[in-house]
Amino acid sequence: MGASVTATALQLKNLENLIHGVFAPQRFLALLQHFSVFEEAPDSDALHKITAGYHQFQAVSAAVKETVRASGMGPASGSQARSLTIPWA
Repeated sequence: MGASVTATALQLKNLENLIHGVFAPQRFLALLQHFSVFEEAPDSDALHKITAGYHQFQAVSAAVKETVRASGMGPASGSQARSLTIPWA
């Protein structure tokens, strides 16, 4: 019985972490706004909503954040602040 209780407690803790992670207001709104699409099935004209998985959301968010940081286009922050030079302008 002890292993069963421990497994259930672990499952509840994992579910709690998922809920707090996904449903944080800013994160949830970003997931809905930028990571959800609607597709119409060609054979039935039914509308399907497709939402990115949490791991996809995290990976793309990290990649975009790093791209903005590396390009120097993000908000200036201390020694990381740079100006964008456009050689043909």
